[in-house]
Amino acid sequence: MNKYAPFTQRQIDYLLKCLECWFNVAEGGKRGAKNVINTLAWCIELDTHPDRFHLAGGVDQSSARINILECDGYGVKNYFHGRYRVGKFEKKDCLYIQTKVGEKIIFYAGGKRDGDEANIKGYTYGTAYITEANECHPKFIQEVFDRTISSNKRKIYHDLNPKAPNHIYYTEILNFHEEQQKKDSNYGYNWGHFTLLDNLSITNKKLEAILKTYDKGTVHYERDIMGNRKQAEGLILKRFANNPNKYFWDMDNKSLPKFIEIIVGFDVGGNKSAHSLVATGTTVNYRDLIGLASERHFHNDKEKYPNGIAPIDIEKICVNFVGFIIKTFGRCDYFEYDNESVTIGEGIKRAINKVYPQVIVRGCYKAEINDRIDFENRIIGEDRFYWTKYCKTLKEALETMIYNPKPAEIGKDERLDDLTTDVDTDDAFEYTFTRNIYRFIKQ
Repeated sequence: MNKYAPFTQRQIDYLLKCLECWFNVAEGGKRGAKNVINTLAWCIELDTHPDRFHLAGGVDQSSARINILECDGYGVKNYFHGRYRVGKFEKKDCLYIQTKVGEKIIFYAGGKRDGDEANIKGYTYGTAYITEANECHPKFIQEVFDRTISSNKRKIYHDLNPKAPNHIYYTEILNFHEEQQKKDSNYGYNWGHFTLLDNLSITNKKLEAILKTYDKGTVHYERDIMGNRKQAEGLILKRFANNPNKYFWDMDNKSLPKFIEIIVGFDVGGNKSAHSLVATGTTVNYRDLIGLASERHFHNDKEKYPNGIAPIDIEKICVNFVGFIIKTFGRCDYFEYDNESVTIGEGIKRAINKVYPQVIVRGCYKAEINDRIDFENRIIGEDRFYWTKYCKTLKEALETMIYNPKPAEIGKDERLDDLTTDVDTDDAFEYTFTRNIYRFIKQ
């Protein structure tokens, strides 16, 4: 069993309140040990709980398993080391644990989408722990409340990274319980706020290095580091926009590093936007990501395309771009096209492979837009992204991306996509790294 790092007084106070409260919420910055403290509190409860069935939930099953059962070596499996086994119960994946009062069964389920609540119906759960609760669908959260009503000792645990103050999780879920606690001090609602400073497993040296990668004027610093609820507004990639030349790689005077792969991303633009291409190079061990070249081709460019851009024009554009990348940078390993444009994609694949059979052409993997944006901010903040002289359209796209103010009114983070900013190029750029985000983060 792995030993815990020392707890702060704030963590101890929260943990002790978990013993007496039925609804416990750990909110705050990333790497603030929210999962660790919540999982410990949950496991203490599980070890003596009278009910047999319990639930671990998250945006999907994988998230629930990783954040709660594993939890970087401090999860349920660690607490019940030598007392658990993975199995199934009535064809549902579960974890069997041997507690002080007998065998318990922990089911795990995902709850991000509308309709996911159906996956947890049919059982009464004694306790439930939902990780990344504000990323789950409100119907799933409500179903968890409903499924624990008849518990012999009702206990629910949530952890979350902050969103905008008027996010639906606060307005429709948390605010109600906060008000109930104010009315009745014995209501049983326990809220704790944690930041990086509460994670005593992080050394001061590492903490200083982490803080250097965040721009204090951004929503990411306020949420991820300070753990505050903050509305996203204005420029998305503020650090890049304030000084894009800091990230310029002058390939005329400085040799490019060795690449383990070069990937082209292609986004299909609508009638009023543009088809966009971006090529990036990934350095050894996924250390850096370098924008190598980018292009845009507009539907309304009457000089080049008097009759509009036909599918055959798109194929020629893509073949020529791949040819330029191979000629200039020596290779092109993958071509990732917009996976929602299957027919166009198949035509591009045939055209490219006819000339360059070594290039793997495939539909892209689309991670959630905000996950892509978070990664862009992270890699820029860590000084691991660069662009070259052939990336004029990519540079312009990254330095002008802004949040849409209208969804912000209801607490949503959404990139503005109204043709006033170049979202197409940013999409194409993102297609080049979304398959490998976890590899870049691991390095």
